[in-house]
Amino acid sequence: MADEHNFTLAPQDELPIQAPSGIPGWTENYCFQAYDPTQRIGFFQNLGTINADPLIWRELLTLYLPDGTLMLAKGFGGWATPDLKDGPRAASQSFVCEEPWKRWRVRWSGPARHVTLAEISTCRLQDGLFEPVEIDLVFEAIAPTWNVGSQMETQSWAHGHYDQSMSITGTLQCKGQRYAIEGVGLRDHSRGPRSCEPIERHGWIHGEFEDGRCFSILDFGFRSSDAQPMSRGFVSDGKALHEIEVIEVPHYRSLATVNDPGRVVFDSPWGRAEIEGEVLANALYCVIPPNEVTFGIDAGFDGLALTEAQVRYRWDGVTGYGLWERTGRGVTA
Repeated sequence: MADEHNFTLAPQDELPIQAPSGIPGWTENYCFQAYDPTQRIGFFQNLGTINADPLIWRELLTLYLPDGTLMLAKGFGGWATPDLKDGPRAASQSFVCEEPWKRWRVRWSGPARHVTLAEISTCRLQDGLFEPVEIDLVFEAIAPTWNVGSQMETQSWAHGHYDQSMSITGTLQCKGQRYAIEGVGLRDHSRGPRSCEPIERHGWIHGEFEDGRCFSILDFGFRSSDAQPMSRGFVSDGKALHEIEVIEVPHYRSLATVNDPGRVVFDSPWGRAEIEGEVLANALYCVIPPNEVTFGIDAGFDGLALTEAQVRYRWDGVTGYGLWERTGRGVTA
């Protein structure tokens, strides 16, 4: 594996690097997810370079509002890597590393489409009225960083990846209202060649709990022998971090059952965890090879479908919140 794909968890690993030459489809990707259970507002925000040009960053915003509706936005911005000395940005969105492995600032200042989930359940997002959205969030670490390590070189979607559970504070302004935000979430960072074409299904499943525990799971199955299945994850009490043995995760099998409850089960040095999850809010997407994401899903779509669900958990009587990011094929059948 090329050195530029390795994460050693040094401070410089937090920031974008110059795209290496001679590696087709090389990208760099950042995701920040958060949920405020008091306001019942969720955030899923992504910045990643596109396969065709590593100087063009794509921004995605999915904002989950208390009434179950969504604010959705997508844009692009071109930035040379030396201009990204504190983190990635595009047209309306920026991720700023204020202290490596400790604190990030996530901002959005731009327009978004206000839609219902029903509007994007049978077709892709239609053009229409855009409304202003202002987001200013601070993500602070509540657990050590989990570095997946060398197994990433067998994957089609990146060759380096790490996760970190976070607390979130900040503000949101949209639809004529201002909200004070306080919650929990997770961030990740991936880099390397990226193609979703070999993926049969996957799950990025995580949760953060009131007693300080947290977990994250990466579960991938492929339809190509060029990539190897992976089911890995961690559990933490906010101090120690342990690898887990994944037993069960909820898969995306059908659009009709995408909002059904599910279970997460894993073994760790602390024993078996059996965690019940329920979907609080959801958003639907299509993945277009090699690595494009569109809002909504067409009736009859048989490619790789994506869902990003804000989830509430119960684990030994303790409440937590997190994300079910899942893909599957043939989900509209």
